[in-house]
Amino acid sequence: MARIASSSPISQVLAVSTVCGLLALVAFATPGAKLEDAAVPVPLAPIADEPVRVSLAVAVQQAAPPPAPSNQLLLAFRAGGATYVKLSEDEPAHGKRRLVSDEDGESTIAEVRAAALPARFRGWETKQLTVDGGCTATIAGFAVVTRLIGDPAYAGIEDDKWTVDTASSAGASVLAARLVVDERCAKGLYARDASLAPIVTLETPD
Repeated sequence: MARIASSSPISQVLAVSTVCGLLALVAFATPGAKLEDAAVPVPLAPIADEPVRVSLAVAVQQAAPPPAPSNQLLLAFRAGGATYVKLSEDEPAHGKRRLVSDEDGESTIAEVRAAALPARFRGWETKQLTVDGGCTATIAGFAVVTRLIGDPAYAGIEDDKWTVDTASSAGASVLAARLVVDERCAKGLYARDASLAPIVTLETPD
């Protein structure tokens, strides 16, 4: 019997069909022969091995970037029994000045609405500051503050006491933010935006 090449699945199927046909002819031609007695194994078509690709999404938690360096340093001072930080020397539209005399000296204070602030300070009402590097403070309001120390005579004014007009004209006015801060930092020297990196201070070893 001639051999039939079976190099491919289709060729194998054709070969099997041919063999089965020949067996059937033999069965009919040979009395008493049974087809099942001449069973021929049917080769299975090879299955190509293909790699299974699985995509895994791995969440990598990145560390938050460090705060940006900044030379911001706001000088803190006391006036009218409250703690302020100087923002600038601007004098925007403000309310009526009031004269305050206490242990911190003579001051005139005029409230400033947040809407009247210079553009670079818009939104500062929600800021948090760090006072002396150790206390977190919030901003309670803004004001134009004029501070004085000494008697009117030092300024060449003949009045015995300061008035709102003489004090505001003789002193230097600044735009300031009034702070709500812990008592231990109420007399702090400086403040800084809490979102900035802390100031590095040098200490002399004992």
